[in-house]
Amino acid sequence: MTTVPPLPPTAPPGGKVTRAFRTGVFVVTLVIFFACIGILHRTWSSEVSRLERQLEKEKGREAELAAVAAQNANYQRLLRELEVRIDVIQELRGGIISPEELMTAIVKVANRRPEVSICAVTGEGGRLVLRAQSDSVGSAANFLAWLESTHEFSDVRLRQFYQDNGANRQSYKFDLDCVYSPAQPAKSNSQAGAPAGKATPARGRSK
Repeated sequence: MTTVPPLPPTAPPGGKVTRAFRTGVFVVTLVIFFACIGILHRTWSSEVSRLERQLEKEKGREAELAAVAAQNANYQRLLRELEVRIDVIQELRGGIISPEELMTAIVKVANRRPEVSICAVTGEGGRLVLRAQSDSVGSAANFLAWLESTHEFSDVRLRQFYQDNGANRQSYKFDLDCVYSPAQPAKSNSQAGAPAGKATPARGRSK
Protein backbone atom coordinates (compact mmCIF):
# COMPACT_ATOMS: atom_id res chain seq x y z
CA MET A 1 0.00 0.00 0.00
CA THR A 2 1.24 3.37 -0.88
CA THR A 3 0.96 6.10 1.65
CA VAL A 4 0.01 9.64 0.70
CA PRO A 5 2.33 12.15 2.14
CA PRO A 6 0.62 14.66 4.43
CA LEU A 7 -0.18 18.07 3.03
CA PRO A 8 1.82 20.96 4.33
CA PRO A 9 -0.08 22.93 6.95
CA THR A 10 -1.96 25.94 5.57
CA ALA A 11 -1.03 29.28 6.93
CA PRO A 12 -3.55 30.80 9.31
CA PRO A 13 -5.51 33.78 8.10
CA GLY A 14 -3.15 36.64 7.70
CA GLY A 15 -3.13 39.90 9.67
CA LYS A 16 -4.49 41.79 6.68
CA VAL A 17 -7.89 40.13 6.96
CA THR A 18 -8.09 40.98 10.70
CA ARG A 19 -7.15 44.61 10.16
CA ALA A 20 -9.73 44.98 7.39
CA PHE A 21 -12.41 43.52 9.61
CA ARG A 22 -11.53 45.87 12.42
CA THR A 23 -11.50 48.78 10.00
CA GLY A 24 -14.91 47.81 8.70
CA VAL A 25 -16.31 47.51 12.18
CA PHE A 26 -14.90 50.92 13.10
CA VAL A 27 -16.36 52.52 9.98
CA VAL A 28 -19.76 50.95 10.61
CA THR A 29 -19.62 52.15 14.20
CA LEU A 30 -18.82 55.68 13.06
CA VAL A 31 -21.66 55.60 10.56
CA ILE A 32 -24.10 54.42 13.23
CA PHE A 33 -22.78 57.02 15.71
CA PHE A 34 -23.15 59.91 13.28
CA ALA A 35 -26.55 58.61 12.23
CA CYS A 36 -27.64 58.65 15.87
CA ILE A 37 -26.19 62.14 16.29
CA GLY A 38 -28.13 63.29 13.24
CA ILE A 39 -31.36 61.79 14.52
CA LEU A 40 -30.87 63.34 17.96
CA HIS A 41 -30.01 66.70 16.39
CA ARG A 42 -33.17 66.65 14.31
CA THR A 43 -35.26 65.57 17.29
CA TRP A 44 -33.82 68.23 19.56
CA SER A 45 -34.09 70.91 16.88
CA SER A 46 -37.73 70.03 16.36
CA GLU A 47 -38.34 70.09 20.12
CA VAL A 48 -36.59 73.46 20.45
CA SER A 49 -38.68 74.89 17.60
CA ARG A 50 -41.85 73.59 19.22
CA LEU A 51 -40.89 75.10 22.58
CA GLU A 52 -40.05 78.43 20.93
CA ARG A 53 -43.45 78.51 19.23
CA GLN A 54 -45.11 77.64 22.52
CA LEU A 55 -43.12 80.40 24.22
CA GLU A 56 -44.31 82.93 21.67
CA LYS A 57 -47.90 81.83 22.25
CA GLU A 58 -47.45 82.15 26.01
CA LYS A 59 -46.02 85.64 25.55
CA GLY A 60 -49.06 86.56 23.49
CA ARG A 61 -51.34 85.20 26.20
CA GLU A 62 -49.40 87.09 28.84
CA ALA A 63 -49.87 90.33 26.91
CA GLU A 64 -53.60 89.62 26.61
CA LEU A 65 -53.86 88.84 30.32
CA ALA A 66 -51.96 92.04 31.15
CA ALA A 67 -54.44 94.05 29.07
CA VAL A 68 -57.36 92.30 30.76
CA ALA A 69 -55.81 92.93 34.20
CA ALA A 70 -55.35 96.63 33.40
CA GLN A 71 -58.95 96.86 32.21
CA ASN A 72 -60.14 95.05 35.31
CA ALA A 73 -58.18 97.44 37.54
CA ASN A 74 -59.82 100.36 35.75
CA TYR A 75 -63.25 98.81 36.27
CA GLN A 76 -62.47 98.25 39.95
CA ARG A 77 -61.44 101.89 40.32
CA LEU A 78 -64.65 103.10 38.67
CA LEU A 79 -66.65 100.70 40.86
CA ARG A 80 -65.05 102.07 44.02
CA GLU A 81 -65.80 105.63 42.92
CA LEU A 82 -69.42 104.72 42.27
CA GLU A 83 -69.66 102.97 45.64
CA VAL A 84 -68.28 106.06 47.37
CA ARG A 85 -70.82 108.26 45.63
CA ILE A 86 -73.65 105.88 46.48
CA ASP A 87 -72.50 105.77 50.11
CA VAL A 88 -72.45 109.56 50.28
CA ILE A 89 -75.94 109.80 48.79
CA GLN A 90 -77.29 107.12 51.14
CA GLU A 91 -75.68 108.77 54.14
CA LEU A 92 -77.11 112.10 53.16
CA ARG A 93 -80.56 110.56 52.72
CA GLY A 94 -80.31 108.59 55.97
CA GLY A 95 -79.26 111.64 57.90
CA ILE A 96 -81.82 113.86 56.15
CA ILE A 97 -78.97 116.00 54.85
CA SER A 98 -79.36 117.46 51.39
CA PRO A 99 -76.33 117.82 49.12
CA GLU A 100 -77.07 121.53 48.84
CA GLU A 101 -76.90 121.86 52.61
CA LEU A 102 -73.59 120.02 52.75
CA MET A 103 -72.07 122.09 49.94
CA THR A 104 -73.28 125.26 51.64
CA ALA A 105 -71.50 124.19 54.83
CA ILE A 106 -68.30 123.44 52.91
CA VAL A 107 -68.44 126.83 51.17
CA LYS A 108 -68.87 128.53 54.57
CA VAL A 109 -65.82 126.69 55.85
CA ALA A 110 -63.79 127.77 52.82
CA ASN A 111 -64.90 131.39 53.20
CA ARG A 112 -64.12 131.52 56.92
CA ARG A 113 -60.65 129.98 56.50
CA PRO A 114 -59.28 131.41 53.23
CA GLU A 115 -55.73 130.34 54.12
CA VAL A 116 -56.78 126.72 53.50
CA SER A 117 -58.03 125.46 50.14
CA ILE A 118 -60.42 122.51 50.12
CA CYS A 119 -59.63 120.37 47.08
CA ALA A 120 -62.09 117.48 47.39
CA VAL A 121 -64.91 116.21 49.61
CA THR A 122 -66.01 112.55 49.68
CA GLY A 123 -67.82 110.20 52.04
CA GLU A 124 -66.54 107.03 53.63
CA GLY A 125 -68.16 104.91 56.31
CA GLY A 126 -70.54 107.60 57.51
CA ARG A 127 -67.76 110.20 57.72
CA LEU A 128 -66.77 113.09 55.50
CA VAL A 129 -63.29 112.99 54.00
CA LEU A 130 -61.75 116.38 53.16
CA ARG A 131 -58.61 116.88 51.10
CA ALA A 132 -57.15 120.31 51.69
CA GLN A 133 -54.05 122.40 51.02
CA SER A 134 -52.36 125.20 52.95
CA ASP A 135 -49.28 127.39 52.64
CA SER A 136 -47.92 126.65 56.11
CA VAL A 137 -48.03 124.08 58.87
CA GLY A 138 -49.55 126.55 61.29
CA SER A 139 -52.50 127.37 59.05
CA ALA A 140 -53.25 123.66 58.65
CA ALA A 141 -53.12 123.11 62.43
CA ASN A 142 -55.33 126.16 63.05
CA PHE A 143 -57.80 124.86 60.50
CA LEU A 144 -58.07 121.50 62.27
CA ALA A 145 -58.55 123.16 65.63
CA TRP A 146 -61.14 125.57 64.27
CA LEU A 147 -63.05 122.79 62.50
CA GLU A 148 -63.16 120.81 65.73
CA SER A 149 -64.58 123.82 67.58
CA THR A 150 -67.55 124.20 65.24
CA HIS A 151 -70.92 122.64 65.98
CA GLU A 152 -71.44 121.14 62.52
CA PHE A 153 -68.14 119.23 62.27
CA SER A 154 -66.93 116.98 65.06
CA ASP A 155 -64.48 114.11 65.72
CA VAL A 156 -61.92 115.59 63.33
CA ARG A 157 -59.10 113.14 62.56
CA LEU A 158 -56.00 113.87 60.52
CA ARG A 159 -55.23 111.08 58.06
CA GLN A 160 -52.06 112.26 56.38
CA PHE A 161 -49.97 115.39 56.06
CA TYR A 162 -47.17 115.93 53.57
CA GLN A 163 -45.23 118.69 51.85
CA ASP A 164 -45.70 119.35 48.16
CA ASN A 165 -43.20 121.44 46.21
CA GLY A 166 -44.84 121.13 42.83
CA ALA A 167 -45.05 124.04 40.35
CA ASN A 168 -42.20 125.86 42.15
CA ARG A 169 -44.47 126.53 45.09
CA GLN A 170 -44.11 125.15 48.59
CA SER A 171 -47.39 123.97 50.04
CA TYR A 172 -48.72 121.42 52.49
CA LYS A 173 -51.45 118.95 51.66
CA PHE A 174 -53.43 116.98 54.20
CA ASP A 175 -56.42 114.65 54.38
CA LEU A 176 -58.85 114.51 57.28
CA ASP A 177 -62.15 112.91 58.09
CA CYS A 178 -64.88 114.09 60.42
CA VAL A 179 -68.55 113.74 61.30
CA TYR A 180 -70.94 116.25 59.83
CA SER A 181 -73.91 117.02 62.07
CA PRO A 182 -75.92 119.97 60.82
CA ALA A 183 -77.49 122.18 63.41
CA GLN A 184 -81.18 121.45 63.90
CA PRO A 185 -83.42 124.43 63.20
CA ALA A 186 -84.90 125.99 66.30
CA LYS A 187 -88.57 125.31 66.92
CA SER A 188 -90.93 128.17 66.52
CA ASN A 189 -93.10 129.40 69.34
CA SER A 190 -96.20 127.84 67.77
CA GLN A 191 -94.50 124.44 67.65
CA ALA A 192 -93.20 124.79 71.21
CA GLY A 193 -96.67 125.50 72.59
CA ALA A 194 -99.35 123.12 73.74
CA PRO A 195 -99.52 119.69 72.10
CA ALA A 196 -101.79 119.23 69.13
CA GLY A 197 -105.30 117.99 69.76
CA LYS A 198 -105.72 119.92 73.04
CA ALA A 199 -107.37 123.25 72.61
CA THR A 200 -106.94 125.99 75.14
CA PRO A 201 -110.21 126.39 77.02
CA ALA A 202 -111.86 129.74 76.42
CA ARG A 203 -113.01 131.82 79.32
CA GLY A 204 -116.66 132.27 79.52
CA ARG A 205 -118.29 135.68 79.70
CA SER A 206 -119.38 136.87 83.02
CA LYS A 207 -123.02 137.54 83.26
